[in-house]
Amino acid sequence: MILSERKIKSIVEYFDVGELEKVFTTVKSGFQSDNYHIRTNKGDYILRQIYDTVEDVEYIMEVYDYLSTHGIKTSKPITTKEGTFSLLYESNVIAVQTFIPGTYYESLDKIESALSFYGNELGRIHQVFLNMVEEKGKERLSRKRWDSISYVKEASEEYMPNNEYIKQQYEVWEQEINYFTKDRLTKAVIHGDVGPKDFFFEDGNYMGIIDFNAAHLDFLLFDIAPMMMYCDLYRPERKELYNTFITAYLAEAPITKEELKWLHLVLRTRWLLQILLHQSRYVEGITQGLESEKVEENLDGVRDGENFLKTTNRVSIDFYYQSIIST
Repeated sequence: MILSERKIKSIVEYFDVGELEKVFTTVKSGFQSDNYHIRTNKGDYILRQIYDTVEDVEYIMEVYDYLSTHGIKTSKPITTKEGTFSLLYESNVIAVQTFIPGTYYESLDKIESALSFYGNELGRIHQVFLNMVEEKGKERLSRKRWDSISYVKEASEEYMPNNEYIKQQYEVWEQEINYFTKDRLTKAVIHGDVGPKDFFFEDGNYMGIIDFNAAHLDFLLFDIAPMMMYCDLYRPERKELYNTFITAYLAEAPITKEELKWLHLVLRTRWLLQILLHQSRYVEGITQGLESEKVEENLDGVRDGENFLKTTNRVSIDFYYQSIIST
């Protein structure tokens, strides 16, 4: 549902943000939301139509709220006049947050120059998330069916592509994941799909991090995997750049180098998740967030995941651990 300015004005009246003055061009849609930049007499905000349950949107906004009140630059949620983080409007869940100006780095040169910053900031966020879990408890911060390993196992039953290589890789993974030493790895809330696209800058100044729609309780290594994917740090020939990022991350994060022994398996888990997620979107005919609005575009994500698997399988299982301890 595309929101008209009349509907946006009606929605704004439910939130404590003042009177609507202007609706700017719609911000780029994501897989889970359509977003509108608005201005009121109190400032600039982002009005979000999120395609999720009220329960899950309240969870997401609680994550934003905790981060924003504990020293992390992010988009602070605005409560409704009734004190909730979201509003059900014509069967759609609506949330309003402070607007973060600027944009993310797209060029490879810019991304590479910011790797230390990304590592430091993600490490800081993970420390705050660990504090959040210790304060609120794991049970409260768990989301039903939301963790990487469970998702791969469940989605494989319904959405496994008809691809022999992927099927074989899943069978190997299914055996190896049984030896995953969960009791030795740090678990907290994670971003869920973090990459350079989520860190906004304006005139060289860092403005904040966005897009916590996939936030959930999981092992912190499952945030390292998408960063490595989006920055191409999983490629063996980019080992030095991986070292730059991971060294900066470890300086701030609440994990030890020893946990990196499992990074190879975590990466392969993330690649399988990528494959199954995009295959499920293709099967279910989902086009939300796609540039072309054609369901076949989802298959690009499946092919990318297969290539990620092949590249990661070129290196030994201790490659990413040995790389950092040898520096």
